[in-house]
Amino acid sequence: MPINKYNEYRRKRARAIGAEPPLGKLLDNIEYLLGGFEKRVAALSLVVIMIAIIAGVAVRFFGLPLPSYGEIAIVAMSPLTFIGAALCSYLHQHITIDVVDLIKSKILVKFVRISASLAMASFAGYFTWLSWGLFSYARMSGERLIDMGTPLWIPMICIVIGSGLMLIHAVIDIVRLSFGIKRTGGAQ
Repeated sequence: MPINKYNEYRRKRARAIGAEPPLGKLLDNIEYLLGGFEKRVAALSLVVIMIAIIAGVAVRFFGLPLPSYGEIAIVAMSPLTFIGAALCSYLHQHITIDVVDLIKSKILVKFVRISASLAMASFAGYFTWLSWGLFSYARMSGERLIDMGTPLWIPMICIVIGSGLMLIHAVIDIVRLSFGIKRTGGAQ
C-alpha cells in the first residue's frame, strides 16, 4: 500500500473511532497553550492602549500636571503587534496566497504550503536573531523613553518573543503538513 494511501487510511480510521495521533495531540496542546498566551497578551495590550489614550485625553482636557500617558499606549503596541502577529500565524489568519486553493494536485498543494511555512520559519528565525541583538543593545545601554522613562528593552523583548513564537508555529505547521496532521486555526 502506498504511503499516502496508508496515511489516509490511518486518518480515516482514527477519525472513525474519535482518536487523534499522539503527535497531533501533543502539537495541539503546545499550540493551544501558546495561542492562549498570545490571545491574553494581545487583549491585555489593547485594553492598556485604550485606557492610556483615554487617560491621556483626560489629562490634557483637564490640564492636569501629569505626564503623557501616550508612552504607555506606544509601549503596549509592541506586544499587540508582535505577539499578535504570532497569534495570527497560529490561527493562519495572516496574509496567504489563495491561489493554492485552485491547485488540483494534493501533492503540489502540500509542497506549496510546506514551502510557505518554511519561508515563514526562515523569516521568523532571522527576525528573532535580529531582534535579539536590538533587545541586547537596549538592555545593555539602559536607554529609556522620554516621557515616563520606560526602559526601551520592554517593547524590544516583545519583538523577540513574538518572532520566536512565529518560528515555533511555523515549525509546528511544517510538522503537521509533513505528517498529514490536521492544521490549526482557519487552515485546512
